[in-house]
Amino acid sequence: MNVGRGNSFATALTHQLLILFTSALLLALGMDRELSAYDEGVILTGAMRVAAGEVPHSDFYANYGPAQFYLIATLFKIFGQYALVERLYDVLVRATIVAVCYGLTAAHTRKYIAIVVAAICGLWLFSIPLHGYPIFPVILLSLVSAAVILPTLAGDFSSWRLWTAGATVGLAALFRYDVGFLLFVAVAAALVLSSALRSDNLPDAVRAAKASLLRYVLGTSAVFIPVAVCYLAVAPIAPFIDDIFSYPLHYYARMRGLPFPGVRQIYPSIVTSAVYLPVLICCATVYSVYLGWPDMRRRNRTHSDRSVAEQRKDWLLIMFALLTAMLYLKGLVRVSVVHMLVSLIPSLVLLAVLLERAWHQGYAARIATGALCALSVVSVLDASITTTRFRLASGLTVLAQIRSAMQLPTQAGGSWCGTRDDLRRIQCLLLDTNRAEASRFVIANTRADERIFVGLTRHDKIHVNDNMIYFAAGRLPATHWHQFDPGLQTRADIQSEIVAELQAHGVHCVVLESQWDDIIEPNESARSSGIHILDEYIRRHYHRVQTYGNVSVFFRDPE
Repeated sequence: MNVGRGNSFATALTHQLLILFTSALLLALGMDRELSAYDEGVILTGAMRVAAGEVPHSDFYANYGPAQFYLIATLFKIFGQYALVERLYDVLVRATIVAVCYGLTAAHTRKYIAIVVAAICGLWLFSIPLHGYPIFPVILLSLVSAAVILPTLAGDFSSWRLWTAGATVGLAALFRYDVGFLLFVAVAAALVLSSALRSDNLPDAVRAAKASLLRYVLGTSAVFIPVAVCYLAVAPIAPFIDDIFSYPLHYYARMRGLPFPGVRQIYPSIVTSAVYLPVLICCATVYSVYLGWPDMRRRNRTHSDRSVAEQRKDWLLIMFALLTAMLYLKGLVRVSVVHMLVSLIPSLVLLAVLLERAWHQGYAARIATGALCALSVVSVLDASITTTRFRLASGLTVLAQIRSAMQLPTQAGGSWCGTRDDLRRIQCLLLDTNRAEASRFVIANTRADERIFVGLTRHDKIHVNDNMIYFAAGRLPATHWHQFDPGLQTRADIQSEIVAELQAHGVHCVVLESQWDDIIEPNESARSSGIHILDEYIRRHYHRVQTYGNVSVFFRDPE
């Protein structure tokens, strides 16, 4: 028996490692080499600031937790400050998500279903660029915490599992505070529900819930609280409150909110329908649990090997339904597949188990589950085919560059991976031409220790801003505000603060660009705040010295 289990574990681990390696290879070869000026730039510049000794929230505005910045900054310390380091880390995280999805699904369904689920997860992760986005490690940690806690939910009480699940949730919160909190609630709710279903009376249920929650909370606290104490030892609490509570509560929904897509949006772009998938899968799960409730109650009071195996399937449904539902809240303001991905990936594991159960639960369950499977496949195929066509047409994938490098000699001043030597920080990756030329000009005309400011041609209306020039040029931001959000840098007090920082640092070089000036979203970011303090200051004290398309470099006028 033990030998068989050992062989089974070794086989499962081998399969997962194979999935991990294959996913990493395919994701790396199909990766778009062009760097994202805003989302990826936020992470790279934040990590660069952390590597220079600055602290998130205190020294610079950040609406994410510190973990992604510090993890990439650590990788920078080891391997050097190259964007490729962040990309390889990102590919590894995505590939591990695919492998964990496969392992979870394979443990509870047929192998071919697990392979299909892994493929769908991989295609979603291929289709959504946003490299370095902290939501990917959060997705991975969410899956791991749920997987660790499943045996405990099914009756195999284990202190180390509760501690580990709690620690994993605490780590997730350090990447994204908001999603970490939602994950914490989902796992806690599952523990309470498990205690209630396994007890014959309320006092026993309360005692069991307390025992589980105590260990779980201690595990979470053991990771999160020491980091919080370290932060408070070097920084005040006020900037953290402003970044994580004040802005989201007062501005985020008004300034960043996007509506759910209607039929007119879904018809030409089926991928947008995926924002509804987690909700629909949760509804199907509730129906499946309702149909199987009598058997579930009976199984929770027996302890045969067959009963335990079925209990784990039951609790996977409940745990992942809670996980999917709670994490779905993350995307309710800015509705898009990107922001729903943290809920969408767990829902696919849920759907796989539903598919196994549906054939034993009647015609309606089979029809509903089949329709959800079809929608899952069609939406991800739409996303991946669109992405593939774009990347093939642009010729900017890693695979395309490898082919090109094998056929053509290295160009003068460049490298085998197509990046100019003076932009070595983004070696093997690319910036669009205008930003690349502006970055080269900044490198050539400023000192390495000189701080610069990268802004917009207007700061009364903000969509997003360029954060990549800071990193590509290797120049630290001159202000607290390298990342812009509507409702922040459009305010008079913050514009005045930026002006004061430009004066205090004696900033010589300012880069402005107009790419996003005319972007209009259906929210209040489309309106001008009427505040032009920063624009007027730059106009009065700086003159244009070079222009590259929509990017211009300004130098400070002599005093």
